[in-house]
Amino acid sequence: QFLYFIEGRSANPTMVCCGPSDERPEGTVPKLKLPPSALAKMIKLITGAGVEVAKLTSGGQPRQKAVVLDRRMEYYTFLPSKKAYEDRQYPVKNIASILVGNEVTQKLIDNNFDDSTFCFAFILADGTDVNFVCNDEAQRDQLVDLFSFLVRRQKVMLDESPHRVRLMNMWLKADSDGNGRLTFDELARALQELNVNMERGTMRKLFMGVDKDGSGTLDFDEFIEFFDDLTLRPELKGLFEKFAGDGGDQYALEPDEFRRFLKVCQLEDVSEVVAAGLCRRFGEGQPAMSLNDFCRYMVSAPENPALNPMHVPEFETVDRPLHHYNIVASSGADLQSTSSIKSVLRHGIRALHLKVVMHENRPVLVDNKDLGLESLFRCINEAAFESSEYPVIISLSGEWKVVRMATGVAKRYISRRTLLTVPELEKQPQKALTPHTLSRKIILVGFVEPEAQADMWATEELGVIRGVSAAAAASELDDMGTPFELRHSGNNAMLQVDAALLTERPEDIKKWSRDGLVVADAPFRGVIDMMRAGAQICPARWTAWSEQVASVSTYFHLNGMKGYRVRPASVLNETTVDENGEEELPPLTNLTVRVLLGTQIPQSKQDAGGRDIVDPFVRVSVIGERRDQEANTVGNTPYIADNGFTPVWDEEFQFAFRYADQAVLKMKIFDYNTTESHGIAEAYIPLASLRQGYRAVAFRAVDGEALPHTSIVCHFRFRGQPVSMPGLLPMLAESDAPVDVAESSQRTSQKATPQKTGSAEEAVAAETKPAIADPAPAVVPAHTAEPQSELPHGHEDQSSTAEQAAEPAAEPAAEPAAE
Repeated sequence: QFLYFIEGRSANPTMVCCGPSDERPEGTVPKLKLPPSALAKMIKLITGAGVEVAKLTSGGQPRQKAVVLDRRMEYYTFLPSKKAYEDRQYPVKNIASILVGNEVTQKLIDNNFDDSTFCFAFILADGTDVNFVCNDEAQRDQLVDLFSFLVRRQKVMLDESPHRVRLMNMWLKADSDGNGRLTFDELARALQELNVNMERGTMRKLFMGVDKDGSGTLDFDEFIEFFDDLTLRPELKGLFEKFAGDGGDQYALEPDEFRRFLKVCQLEDVSEVVAAGLCRRFGEGQPAMSLNDFCRYMVSAPENPALNPMHVPEFETVDRPLHHYNIVASSGADLQSTSSIKSVLRHGIRALHLKVVMHENRPVLVDNKDLGLESLFRCINEAAFESSEYPVIISLSGEWKVVRMATGVAKRYISRRTLLTVPELEKQPQKALTPHTLSRKIILVGFVEPEAQADMWATEELGVIRGVSAAAAASELDDMGTPFELRHSGNNAMLQVDAALLTERPEDIKKWSRDGLVVADAPFRGVIDMMRAGAQICPARWTAWSEQVASVSTYFHLNGMKGYRVRPASVLNETTVDENGEEELPPLTNLTVRVLLGTQIPQSKQDAGGRDIVDPFVRVSVIGERRDQEANTVGNTPYIADNGFTPVWDEEFQFAFRYADQAVLKMKIFDYNTTESHGIAEAYIPLASLRQGYRAVAFRAVDGEALPHTSIVCHFRFRGQPVSMPGLLPMLAESDAPVDVAESSQRTSQKATPQKTGSAEEAVAAETKPAIADPAPAVVPAHTAEPQSELPHGHEDQSSTAEQAAEPAAEPAAEPAAE
């Protein structure tokens, strides 16, 4: 809707026919005619099922297509299409002109079109045409308006800063009467929706301070100034002034000063060019940062992320044997249609764990008997390598006759150049079977249920892994006495186990899995726990968002979403013992997490649309190796009453780990309630990808919805053993080592009583708020008892000690109702 607010973004269109491209003016995009409500309906339609239109071929023949737009409104595609996924995605930004006319070219007339045909065309940046024919004038005008909006929107998104674009949206939403100015009441309603609780007197004082013309209303420029005052974080003023004073202007942070801040506090040694670029970006073209610009940088999760951005693209080696990797997997419950199959594969899923049964004389999935295996394998063949070139592993399990039939279907519908079966893999040594050497291969593996093992001996030619008796398998695994299936194929081996076995005897599974691939037959029982116990393939249900999916997806969305992650060294390496026969534990790594301040925390889903302002508090915990998890207790900040927009906590927590490469930091925001606190948002960060310094943590809502403007600024600090990622390229290895923060001042942490504090009017009173000091170097806390402050139910504020990490503590206290 903000495009209606921007003037002069495009020229008036000239009514022309869809003639030769050399006769057309460049850069012509029609002005919008549809009202915003009608345009919104068109956008909803095109981002869903799509809009039907006749697209002309190069020979002038019409082809009925559905134009579909992605959710971010950046790419459009025409369906149906035989092209690969990447090849049929067309960028909206490449549309240079949209031309409208009631006549058609001679080419179209030759193909029996009459003069009443309604047409329009795209002229792309490379000069090529895309021509369309519509049934009537109304359909054509709607489509022209829709694509004119998309082109102009894309231009604004490229030309304007994201901050200014967001303010445009907020302005237009607040301007309820559409007169181009905000009254005080309109502004008050807008702040209510932003979770700002401000006394009307304080709000009016800010309002009058930016109302330069004294009209009693705010225009857009005055609104920007008001919002800048509102989002100013005086808590960061001391940090800003510490580095901004070197150049003589204490209200501007020059590029060299900003570079020094990045080096000293953020442990980033960037070039002058990078520092200058960041200053210009947040200073909106100015060469230096103001305090407001600095605050926007600090709370920006995309620009100042806690998650190491160098770990987001592919950074791990892919030349190890397959059993050195954890492989992201999906169960048959996700595969409800051909579109869901393609969606799962495009999100980097590299293993499909499918249980098959007989239904109406044909093999089908247990989870979806209506989806034929023919359609399933055809879709896998088409979409397997659209997002990742690394191998896809399909494991089929069931009765041997059903597995045999399903294998035959797979061989018919998956390309022979792509498909590999176990007998073919037997010809190669296991060390040669790496994700790199098996690129663009689909590996088909069969598992047979234990009761059918007696019939399995005659099925080697089917490509199903040869079975052994349960007794022989139990002997090889130290006679565990728990049902499982072991399959051998020459030099290679694969094991399918139940989750109970992994949790009862994890060390035995770890030992065996160093030479073979383990598939956990437990789709919904603690994927992370299964991986730590030794399983490489643990299916999860990705179509239903859950805490399990959130933690696993964070782990696998790193490394370029390729679906393969090198297993932690503490899982791969042999356990060593000392001279007394005791297990030698890895050295301690200590992590200090200082939760400083939050920005724009939304209402919980339970209170969405209500008038209540959130009372946020943050829970910090660790998901990791069992002993580490038991030794580190859950920490909670006090709640901040009626302030979801600019809450300040300034609480510090200590954690200690022996297996830091397996640990994941979990942060969850709650809306405090005396009866039941509701979860609002959560974040998961693998410790091996956590950056030190002042960082903005990005959050998702508890139902998985992205929250692009919600973040919490924390200070992270490692002490002790450096945390490194297995498979990390040498050029990146040093950047994760802990470094002392120079010139830090001593700080004594005082635990606050959880009372109602931190209203928004205090947040804008810059002169009365103390600056956040630099943290003292983290040390292992002494094992001394400290008086515990009075906290609400579930807010026990405890920090772990080195001794607690060395010896597993008692069972942690039960979680409150919020969890």
